[in-house]
Amino acid sequence: TTGRPTLTETLGNVGTVRDFHVESTGKYLLAANQDGNTVTVYEIGSNGKLTAKGPPVTTVPGPQSVVVVPVPK
Repeated sequence: TTGRPTLTETLGNVGTVRDFHVESTGKYLLAANQDGNTVTVYEIGSNGKLTAKGPPVTTVPGPQSVVVVPVPK
């Protein structure tokens, strides 16, 4: 391995992903779809494959960024 990112898949027609964020555990990626007004949560597999964890969540019109705020226990 070279340590460089490698394309392993494409997700098809997901619209314009304006921003994405990998949360602190590295298990989930959240992607803001500007055209669809949604945010989708993906689980990141051990091989890097993304699996949607449910349907996209409708947000404000044209989301442009994703911020993950830890919730204290």
